[in-house]
Amino acid sequence: NHLGHLPLVDDLSLSNVAQRSEIHISTEELLTLAAHDNYLSAYHGCVALVARWDKLDQSQQKQTAEHLSDFICLSRNSDLSTRRGRFWTCLNRLANHFLAWIPLYGPELGDDNSASLAWWMAERLAKVVCEDVERKQKPQSNMQFVLERSIDPLVHYSFQMNQLIRGGATGSVFHANTSMMQHGGPFFSALIACFKLEFGAIYSLLSEQARMEIDKWMFVNVLHRSVGVAQKGSLLFGSYEADVQTTIDQWVKQIDVNDEAHAVMLKLSADCASLTDSNALIDLLSAFNSLGADDQAIWINRMKVSVWRDAMPLDPMLSLLRDPIRSRVFVQSMKREQLSMAIELLLSIQQCGGDVWKYELPHRLVGWLDYFDTLDEKIIIFNGVVCSSIAGESPSAIDEVRQREDCFQLKDAFTFQRDRLESARTIVPRWTWSRLRVYLERLRFDRKEVSL
Repeated sequence: NHLGHLPLVDDLSLSNVAQRSEIHISTEELLTLAAHDNYLSAYHGCVALVARWDKLDQSQQKQTAEHLSDFICLSRNSDLSTRRGRFWTCLNRLANHFLAWIPLYGPELGDDNSASLAWWMAERLAKVVCEDVERKQKPQSNMQFVLERSIDPLVHYSFQMNQLIRGGATGSVFHANTSMMQHGGPFFSALIACFKLEFGAIYSLLSEQARMEIDKWMFVNVLHRSVGVAQKGSLLFGSYEADVQTTIDQWVKQIDVNDEAHAVMLKLSADCASLTDSNALIDLLSAFNSLGADDQAIWINRMKVSVWRDAMPLDPMLSLLRDPIRSRVFVQSMKREQLSMAIELLLSIQQCGGDVWKYELPHRLVGWLDYFDTLDEKIIIFNGVVCSSIAGESPSAIDEVRQREDCFQLKDAFTFQRDRLESARTIVPRWTWSRLRVYLERLRFDRKEVSL
C-alpha cells in the first residue's frame, strides 16, 4: 500500500527504480504488486513489469499479461462485484470530486499538482469508505447505495460548483484524463503509452476483453489525438505524447487494417490535425451550419481536446464571436445539446485565452440571447453568461442581461443561479466567497438588498 503514491514516470518511478542494479526488486514481488487490490499499487507493478518485459521468461510474461489484462479491464469499467472493482470505482469517483474541488481553495496549484493531490486525497478517503463497505454482509449492494446516495451527488455538485466559479476545464495529460474518467483515466493511459515498441508482443498475450478495450481507446485517440498537454519539465507524463504515438503506430501494425479502414483512420487523424491550422478552422466554423447534429458534436469535442492540448489557434473563434452575422448563423444551427457543448468549449478557451477572452466572452454570450426566442436555449446561454462572468471577473455582463427587455423571461433562471451560488457560501473558503458575493447581489432578481 505504501507504494500507491509515487511519481508515474522518470527517475523516481517504481519502474525505473526496479531496473537499477543497486536496488533489487524481484519479478515475483512486482507480479504480486501488479495483482494488488489497491489500484495505484497495481499500476506501479504493471508499469515496472512492462519496463522489464524483455527480461521476463515465458511464464512470467504470461502472468504479467494476465495482470495487465485485469488492470486494463478494471480501468475501463465499474465492476462492483469484486473488492478490486469496488475500490477502483470509489477511488475514481472521489478523484473526480477532488479534482473539481481543490481549485476552489487556491492559490492555483497548476494542473499536474491539482490532479496529483486529488488522487492522493481520493485514495485515503476511498480506503476508509471501502473498509466500511467490505465489512457489510452484501458489499456490492452497499457500495451501490453509497455511490448513489453519497458519492455521485457529491461529484455532480463539485463539478457544477467548479464550472460556476472557475469556468471551463483545462488540462495537462494527468488533469484531462482524470476529468475524462470514462476513457480509463490517467493510469490506464500511462500504462498503454509505456508499451511502445513492446506493444505487439504484449498485445498478443492479453485477454480478448483487454484487447477490445485497447482497440476502443486507440480509436478515440486516433479521433482526438492524445488527450492533454505533456507539460515540460514535469515528473508526470513528460514524454507522454511521443510515447503514446509510438504505441499507436505499433497498434496500427498489429491489427493489420485493410486499405479502406486505414484510409478512414488517416482521414480522421487529418481532420483533428486541421484544427491546428487557422485557415482550416475558419472554413470549419463557416460551414458549421451545414453539419448534422452528430457531426457538430464530434467537431466540438475535437476542438475542446485541441484546446486542452494548447494546439488550436484562438483567433478564428474570437473573430466569429465578434461578427454578429456569422455568430448568429453558427449559434442558430445548433440544437440544445450542441449549444451547451459549444458554451463549454468557450469556457475552456476562456481559461487559457488571456485577458481578451477573460473579459470579452461574457458580453459576447449576452448577445447570443438575441438569437433565440425559446426559453430553453436562453437558459443555457444565461448559464454560460454567469459562469464566464464569474471566471472572467466581469459582473457587468449580468448587469447587461438585467437591462434587456426579455429579462423577465429569465426570472426563474436568475433564481436558480442565485440559489446555486448561495449554496457555496458555507462551503468555499472565505477568500473565494469574497469574490463571489458581488454576483450574488446581481442575481437577486427583485433588486432587494442582500444580507452579506
